[in-house]
Amino acid sequence: MKNKQLSVAETLKFARHDFLNDLQLILMHIDLGQLPEAKKTIQAATGRMRQSALLEKLGLPKTALWLSTFSWRFPSFTTKLNCEIQQAIGQVEDELLVEFLEMVFQEAVKRLDVTAAYDLQIDVHSSKTDWFIRFQVEGPLENQQPIPAVAGAFTVDGSISHNQWMFTVRGQ
Repeated sequence: MKNKQLSVAETLKFARHDFLNDLQLILMHIDLGQLPEAKKTIQAATGRMRQSALLEKLGLPKTALWLSTFSWRFPSFTTKLNCEIQQAIGQVEDELLVEFLEMVFQEAVKRLDVTAAYDLQIDVHSSKTDWFIRFQVEGPLENQQPIPAVAGAFTVDGSISHNQWMFTVRGQ
C-alpha cells in the first residue's frame, strides 16, 4: 500500500484531538485534587512535544513527518518517541526511507492481534559519524512480524522473540 499523506486539515484535527485529551486529563486531575498527577501529565505532554520538535534537526523532512504522524496512522501502537539528534543526516534519500518504513509497518499491522495492546519505542539518533532509527515493539507477537531486509543507502537489522520485535535502520 502506498504511503497515505495526511492532509493539513487531518493533521490539525489529530493534533487538536491529542491536545484536548491532554487538557481533559489535566483538568480531571485538578478536579480530583491530584496536583502531582496534573503536573506529571503536563510534563509528559511537553516532553512528547519536545521530542517531536527535535525531529526537525534530523534533516529528513519526509521522515520527520512520517515519524510525527505515525501514531495517527498506526493507532494499533502506543508510541513513545525518543530523539538524540546532534547533526542532520545527509546521505539518505528521504523518500526512499519513508517508503521502506511505511511498507514494513503496513505489512506488520496485518499480522497484529487486533484485541491486544502494542507498545512501540522509537529511538532516533544521529551524530557526525552515524545515524539510526530503532523500532522496538512489545506485545503478543504470535504471528511473525516481517524482518526487514537491506534497502538502498541504509542497512537494516532486526530480531523477533515471543513478545518483542525490534529492528534498526542505520547508515553513515
